[in-house]
Amino acid sequence: MLKLATDDQQNKSKANMLEVTCIEQNPKYPNKLAVGYLDGSLRLFDLGATPDATNQTITSYLTFNGHKSAVTTIGFDANGVRMCSGSKDTDLVLWDLVSETGLFRLKGHKSPINKALFMNKYNILISW
Repeated sequence: MLKLATDDQQNKSKANMLEVTCIEQNPKYPNKLAVGYLDGSLRLFDLGATPDATNQTITSYLTFNGHKSAVTTIGFDANGVRMCSGSKDTDLVLWDLVSETGLFRLKGHKSPINKALFMNKYNILISW
């Protein structure tokens, strides 16, 4: 089980450690990662720009709170500016990374979402 420390001010009381449930790399910006957590939150991390991995600094720069339970999947669009997340709460949320907001909450799944991804060629978001 992987755990990542966070520097978010709002999470100092959680001992800076949360259980990770999924990780996805941004295809447009490979030094950016989205991490989903057991508590339903998502955080975006910047892996830094240093070529020397031994001195690399990982920084949490954005937090989204939109799910009631564990995040199970994360997907990015081809431009790297939109992200979707699915959860055990059966909701799919579409996020705008530029405006740092949730755009849509899509309901309709009868069970937890296992995977969500953008089919960029057709401008479609699919989930199951």
